[in-house]
Amino acid sequence: MLVLVYILVLMARLSRFSIARGDIIKTFDALGKTYYTAGDLSEILNRYRTNWRLTKSMRVEEFAKELTSKTPFRKIMLPFPARTYLRYAYRDFSVMTLAAQLSAKSYLSHYTALSLHGLTEQIPKIITSLMNSLRKRLFPPSLLKKALIRLLPRSLALRVPSPSLTAWRSAF
Repeated sequence: MLVLVYILVLMARLSRFSIARGDIIKTFDALGKTYYTAGDLSEILNRYRTNWRLTKSMRVEEFAKELTSKTPFRKIMLPFPARTYLRYAYRDFSVMTLAAQLSAKSYLSHYTALSLHGLTEQIPKIITSLMNSLRKRLFPPSLLKKALIRLLPRSLALRVPSPSLTAWRSAF
């Protein structure tokens, strides 16, 4: 009788999140992603809330706070001049990969990419992540092709098939 009372007291102290912690970790392991936005966490919470037996009153902010305090999640704030990005990293993560995933069509540029691929022994002090929309405004494909033809050796410049940057990238 005393053991049963003790178990009931322990169960009363555990939150629903703590009880479902194992199931939540299994779900995120199965999803296989490393980085999540607040919107991603909102969709996941709404989809799995009943499976995890979490209350309907739990908001995304509370869910994220519980994730960062009781699971292998980390909250990452990335301050930039124009805006601050908020991401949640699950388990191990790479700063380089996170920088490349800030936007759906972003990529690592120049020296950062060289370092990531082991083509230089020096470590960049600044990680640069460019978004395609910015690149299109600064370097229209026709101007980029002209610049590449001037800068690259003739054998490589001849491989540029069209003014489209996408076509140029696929040629290599």
